[in-house]
Parts: sequence; structure tokens; C-alpha cells
Amino acid sequence: MSTNSPTGTITASLPSCEIQSGQISCIIPFSWTTNNPIGTSTVTNNGANVTSGNSGVGYPITVHYGSQTYVLSNSGYQLGTQTVSASCAAGLTYNSTTGRCSVLDCVISSFTASPMSSTPGQPVILSWATNNCTSINISNGGGSNLSVNGSQTVFRQPLQLMF
Repeated sequence: MSTNSPTGTITASLPSCEIQSGQISCIIPFSWTTNNPIGTSTVTNNGANVTSGNSGVGYPITVHYGSQTYVLSNSGYQLGTQTVSASCAAGLTYNSTTGRCSVLDCVISSFTASPMSSTPGQPVILSWATNNCTSINISNGGGSNLSVNGSQTVFRQPLQLMF
């Protein structure tokens, strides 16, 4: 009597998913089938058991940041693999310390005034460069909703003392 070796397939319904703000993972539904199983099949990732069963349809698997390969096995036979990936949603960045996707911080990378000293009423050119900002506001007459990288001429106001 001969026995047939197990065969099978594993597929993800999506090749990738997007991790939302503050989250560490996203979900991709997987399906798999095992033909001629010897015992129960397992789905693993990096050697860790994710789920088991000889078939599954739309089973939600948690995918962490980066690329990961899931393996369908049955009694020592590798039946199939499926590689998927998870990335941060648009406007977010991955923080490797916390393992979470989060909003990019607005950072001023440079800010200068020319000339460095002036008298009241004299024009001063303010110049700036930023990273991950959507707009710039400069108080006291500097302007609002300005370009994230640019310059603006302002006029020095007299110093006002209040007692």
C-alpha cells in the first residue's frame, strides 16, 4: 500500500496592508488547503505557530511592520509559502523603539534672520526650512499659512513695554 505525500497551498487575499496611527500591526486574511494530510497542518511565521488546521478560508492573520513569510506545513512537509508586507499608512512613520506607526513630527531644520540686528521699521528677511510640516505661521505680523520652506520680509516693530 502506498501513501500519497501531503500537498497544499496558502494564499493571502492581499499582498500588503497599512498600519494605522498608534498601531503595531494590520490584518491580512489568509486561506489554505491541505490535500492528503498526515495529521494536522500548521501555518507558521519565523518558526512560530500562527494557526493550525487542514484548511482555512479568510483566516485573519496579524502582520507586523515589514515583510514576513508564512509557511504551510504538514508532518514535516513544507506545502507552500506566502510572503506579505505591512507598512505605515500615508503620513505616518515607523518608530523602531515603540514598534508603532505614528504621525511625523514637524521639525524646523533652520531659521535665520537677515540682518541679525535692526532698528524699528527696518526690513528683516526671515528664512526657514522644515521637515514634515504642512504650513508655517509666524506671529507678530510674519504671516500665516506660509510655505514650509521659504522666506518672508517683515518690518521690525518698536519695542513695547507694558507696566
